[in-house]
Amino acid sequence: MQNTATLKDRLIGEIKDTLRNLENGAMPPAAYDTAWVARISSDEDPAQPMFPQCLQWLLQHQHNDGSWGNGSDRGFYHDQIISTLAAVVCLQGWQRRGMSLQGSIESGTRYLDSSMQFLDGHPYGTNGFEILFPALLQEALDLGVGLSRHHVIDRVLEAREEKLKKISFDAVFEKPTTLLFSLEGFPLEQIDWDKAFRLQDTCGSFLTSPAATAFAYIHTRNHRCLAYLQQTLERFNYIPTQYPLDIFQTAWSLKAISKLGLEHYFETEYNEQLDRLQNKWNDASGISWSSVIDLPDLDDTAVTYYLLKKAQRPTGAGVFENFYRNGEVFCFPGETQSSPTHLLHLLQVYNGNNTGLVNTARQQLSTTLSGRWTDKWHLSPYYVTSIATDPTLQDGSVNVDAAVNYVLATQHPDGGWGHAGSNAEETGLACMTLLLHLSRSPANRQVIAAQLQKGIDFLLHIKTAGVAMDTRPLWIAKCLYTPYSVVNTLVNAVLLRYLAGQEQQAMNRPLLAALTGWMEQHIALDNARIAPVAAITMDIAGRESSRVQEALFKFIMWAFGIDDLYDAGDYSLEALQDISGYLLENEPSGLPPLPGEKTAVISDLRALTRELFGAPFLDLPAHAPSRRRLADMIAQVIHAMLAEATWKRTGLYPDLLSYLENGRVSVSTPLMFSYIHCFMAGDAAVPEKLLNISGEIIRLVNDMATYKRELEERKLNSVTIIQQTTRCSVDKAIQQVKDMIAERMLQMKALAGDPAYAAFGEFSRFMIHVCEAEQRFYGKGRDFR
Repeated sequence: MQNTATLKDRLIGEIKDTLRNLENGAMPPAAYDTAWVARISSDEDPAQPMFPQCLQWLLQHQHNDGSWGNGSDRGFYHDQIISTLAAVVCLQGWQRRGMSLQGSIESGTRYLDSSMQFLDGHPYGTNGFEILFPALLQEALDLGVGLSRHHVIDRVLEAREEKLKKISFDAVFEKPTTLLFSLEGFPLEQIDWDKAFRLQDTCGSFLTSPAATAFAYIHTRNHRCLAYLQQTLERFNYIPTQYPLDIFQTAWSLKAISKLGLEHYFETEYNEQLDRLQNKWNDASGISWSSVIDLPDLDDTAVTYYLLKKAQRPTGAGVFENFYRNGEVFCFPGETQSSPTHLLHLLQVYNGNNTGLVNTARQQLSTTLSGRWTDKWHLSPYYVTSIATDPTLQDGSVNVDAAVNYVLATQHPDGGWGHAGSNAEETGLACMTLLLHLSRSPANRQVIAAQLQKGIDFLLHIKTAGVAMDTRPLWIAKCLYTPYSVVNTLVNAVLLRYLAGQEQQAMNRPLLAALTGWMEQHIALDNARIAPVAAITMDIAGRESSRVQEALFKFIMWAFGIDDLYDAGDYSLEALQDISGYLLENEPSGLPPLPGEKTAVISDLRALTRELFGAPFLDLPAHAPSRRRLADMIAQVIHAMLAEATWKRTGLYPDLLSYLENGRVSVSTPLMFSYIHCFMAGDAAVPEKLLNISGEIIRLVNDMATYKRELEERKLNSVTIIQQTTRCSVDKAIQQVKDMIAERMLQMKALAGDPAYAAFGEFSRFMIHVCEAEQRFYGKGRDFR
């Protein structure tokens, strides 16, 4: 096996290559769509196919049981049945024009006769099945295909007639709807081709469907349809089930990277793809699955919204109102079945004021997840589970522990996961679930870690032993398919996150050993904080020198020690004022009378302050300005904490502006950045504007995570101040705080690129990284107390 560093570099390189080529949107061949393209006759000789390679592909890819397509190994027969029926109809058409194809037709017909009974075994079919399959059945019967009159045939033909009666075909061709995706299932007499072609995609297709586009070309010889089919064949050398599927593949690939916190490895490539999504985003309507169509859907809109919002790019939650009508949340208007994953994606990101939308989504979710974890876009229960257990979904809509336990209980002996045998994608989905819950399930941590390791070993074996990656099609469209970019990014990102974590733990061990000994010398510090402070230290400064890491760890522990002192209700205001003087004076006059252990704690804090901020390099004459600057900032921190203690004890609430002006100092962030700049650049001269903005960001991030506890402790918090002063709900107050954080993050990023701050370019980017790390830490519901 490759060593960790080499494999990590390989994974980073592969993900970068995938991100650079997302516009190509590689997909596997699809028998269903190939059969439709193979039906097109040549302009020169109608007895010959225009695309003989498609007909040849069908003949070469018939399975031994006579079928085409995939899915029966998982108890999902819709793909194989509709793909086989499409192929049989295609071959029967050419047989009637003089070709000798009877053997393949009879094998396919026998498969259909024996498999029709299995159509009732899955709650979701392939997209448009209820229209497309009956239309093909009728065509097969009209062509004389010798199908046995199974009861399913009568049932689906009757169901199609009922569905067609409910469709207003005049309305279908007024604007794009998902019905256009199933154009080949429409009765010819109901199609107004002039109107239909006004809805054609910019690339010439009908909603990116080769089958629908081939059907249109067969009946109209439209040159744009032909150009699309030729371009698709030229691109792949075969026919996929959809093309292009670029927005979807981009959003889901970036989502895997983002959920695992790996953006910093791919800043250039990641942001370039985020630019593409933002360019296609519409604040009024959202975004679709492809760049060539204008039919936004809730799933792609919610995932893209999450990515843009996380990157502090302007977006509006009002867009989700488009997917809520008549008391129903939908992915597409007029859909007959709701799906859990687009509801989950909505609940993870929606922060608007429409409680009706949220409550409806929760209700629909409880119905769709009742007794089964299936989805209409994906065959695997691990896909639904990976979304349902995402840490960003914290509203109680899902029993997360039960879902994680399901993953643990269904691992195969070889370490992989898969509903019908281990495979890379389902193992990647299961590992992602466990990775994101490793630190959130302390009681189950050892079990999760052990089974995660087995899953990682399964994936590592595939990556390093030259084993072909099993990319069986699990995604559902008109037939099953594999979005290669999405699957490859998922598997590589899971492995990268795991290896990076292992590497970080190895780096942490010597640092933790040294710092544990240092902690034992200071009774003012809480040993229970060692692990979480070490974790955030390495998240913030994992790429910095061990000297910077050690300084940052000690600073954070000092800041918590000071914060604990002023937060405790053990001292009167007069005593705290005396303690403040004792901490700051060079020649302290002494402490007020206190119990012996409290005197010892305060004396230790004073000694610790002298230890950190009187470091040997700061005693050099050249660093006198930095020493004075830090001394002034320490005094500001202590005075700011004393002000907060006064507010708490008197019950007097400041306005939000006064609170933030004080809070950006009391949170110690400006002092921290000035202190760390001494270690990284040799002085404490960080611009005040950068310090103030970063201080407010950390104050607000901290407030949003801790407002419930601090409300019980009667401690001031921006969330409670907004509630008190505006009489709004907690949700609205939290949203206002989120908006303030996003606004300040944009300001920080603007300053980082401002030529006036060029001398601090690298350090300002470090400051942004710290602010983002704090958001990740507190955003997962963590608290240092």
